[in-house]
Amino acid sequence: MVRLKLWGLILFEAVTTVSTESRFQEQKHLADDTSNDSRGISQSQSQDWKQGCKEHRIGSHETVAGDVHFGPRKHDEHPTIGKLSGINSTSWEQWVFDSVSDDGSSGIFLSLGRDASYSFFGQGNLHVEFYALLADGTKIQELAFVDESSIYDCGDFVASTWTSDSHSFEFRVPRETEIGASTTFSVRTPKFHGSFLLAGSAPGHFPDGTLHASPRSSTQVAAGLHMHGTVPAAQVRGNLTIKGRRGGSVSYSGMGGHFHLWAIDNWFKIIWGFRIIRGTAGPYSFFYWEPTSRVGGRTPHYTAILFKNGQKLVSTQASGPPINEPPEGDYVKVLATQHGRGARASVAGRSTGHIVEFSSAGKQWRFELEHQYVQVQMPFGRDTGLAVFTNRVFGGETGGCQYLGSAFSEEAEFPEELARWKIWLVYGVGMMGQMKARAETWLADLGF
Repeated sequence: MVRLKLWGLILFEAVTTVSTESRFQEQKHLADDTSNDSRGISQSQSQDWKQGCKEHRIGSHETVAGDVHFGPRKHDEHPTIGKLSGINSTSWEQWVFDSVSDDGSSGIFLSLGRDASYSFFGQGNLHVEFYALLADGTKIQELAFVDESSIYDCGDFVASTWTSDSHSFEFRVPRETEIGASTTFSVRTPKFHGSFLLAGSAPGHFPDGTLHASPRSSTQVAAGLHMHGTVPAAQVRGNLTIKGRRGGSVSYSGMGGHFHLWAIDNWFKIIWGFRIIRGTAGPYSFFYWEPTSRVGGRTPHYTAILFKNGQKLVSTQASGPPINEPPEGDYVKVLATQHGRGARASVAGRSTGHIVEFSSAGKQWRFELEHQYVQVQMPFGRDTGLAVFTNRVFGGETGGCQYLGSAFSEEAEFPEELARWKIWLVYGVGMMGQMKARAETWLADLGF
């Protein structure tokens, strides 16, 4: 018994030391949560909703040799339905939810991925990333590998569950993602749990701005990279309960959205980098994504859309007016500001904000973004990396009323390739945090 206890103490100390000495040691890492209350949006309810649903389930180590079905099976299927029939060594897909508080002081980000490029961690191909920046400066960064991922087609809605013994993540998206439609997601880990509701304020869209599916609908943004802006704008509210935090539950409200991505190969094979901006100011809401493709050289591609009170004003895949033609068509321009007062990351473009300008039929709308806080940054070496920001926004139609709001933005610059040991450093905080939680649970079960 003495030898067993000593081994337990050595293991506990070793895991704790690795976690403490990680690159994110300056951030606040919070204790495990073992409470059973507030189990999230779907977990607290009966699982009867699954009856009659079509389920597509994938286990953490299930892979397919060779090709998989890629893309929609029919043009009018729900955009949230999985677009891959299985996981092979290259193709991947991802479901993303993001939000920034109304004053830009806090934000949340949830990404759920089926992706074999993470398999070398030894934890499987199903990974979930959750980041939260709270108003008091507390940062939560969690990378979890789960055992099972299911997508349910239930007719009126699509739901998904991502589960392991220690983690559970769920989301539900209605069939019609129109104004007022409610999308939900919940998170539960050993350290925190929460639930969030997105009340849509603009309809979903394809990259070319089309709002409704047709046989001609295209989801491609760049060569090999596809997306659907399922919830381009929404009012978000929810709560997050953190073990060990004074006051317990933290209420949250802001703006945000949800989009679905899928690609034929990993980021470092098809994309040099990207910029994503989602903002709301008064009656206006907008979404912008600019991936730079590796296919055919460094080729930027664009998808941008602007709404007013949920009605589409501008949608474009052009970054400027047509050459030698009257500038009557829709286009967008985005400029990075380098010398503003906004927060600056130490990686990627090192911008302090952005200026987003939409044009259509002789009218212009201008929105100025200023980074409030760096929510996440991941260095990839040689000034490359990824950074996520919360922002304040000010703007509107040129010559018209101007409004104050908030925005989510993310920018990335990728190196030629990323060595696996660097990925360990990038994602180590989540891996080590999960390993530490499992080790502590195991030791507790043994009575240490």
